[in-house]
Amino acid sequence: MTALRQRLRMRLAAAARARLLAVLGDGADDEALYGRRSAKILRACAGVGSDVRLRMPVVVYYPEGLTIGDQVDIGEFCVLRASGGLTIGSRVLIAAGAVLTTRGHPEAPPRYGEVIDAPIVVGDDVWIGAGAVVLPGVTIGQGAIVAAGAVVVGAVDPMTIVGGVPARVIRRIGAAGASPTRTDDAMGERPL
Repeated sequence: MTALRQRLRMRLAAAARARLLAVLGDGADDEALYGRRSAKILRACAGVGSDVRLRMPVVVYYPEGLTIGDQVDIGEFCVLRASGGLTIGSRVLIAAGAVLTTRGHPEAPPRYGEVIDAPIVVGDDVWIGAGAVVLPGVTIGQGAIVAAGAVVVGAVDPMTIVGGVPARVIRRIGAAGASPTRTDDAMGERPL
């Protein structure tokens, strides 16, 4: 009886896997599917430069309010809400799970059904870390870095690293060509 149950379980498991693969696919067509979805999103945008990569899945609300420069890479599971206007400069990296939203709600009640839109501007050569959140009305200056998990509620100066909740200045980025270093007692000085 036990061997019969074992065979039955194996058959049921194989059938369940087959059904799941039929629904989800085996991964072979995912790249083509994501490529088509990415192209569809980019076609709907207000403006898109060359060499723009959306690492799907990426969610874009109001793509008609989104302008993207050249050589931009937007990571998996990012959410871009461009209802208030979202401008992303050139050579920008937005890591996985980041949220850039131009829509918020008023401080004073009633909040339900009430929205406030304010633009976000991301300058050239900006790097936004994984899981960072950029709120309405923010401008991120050229060459700035937003640390992973930061919540940006105000303007970020050019060539500045910000992090934390709410995001605060960590330090300024050195002159071009300088290799920033970090001193760590256990490791000594090493490049960042």
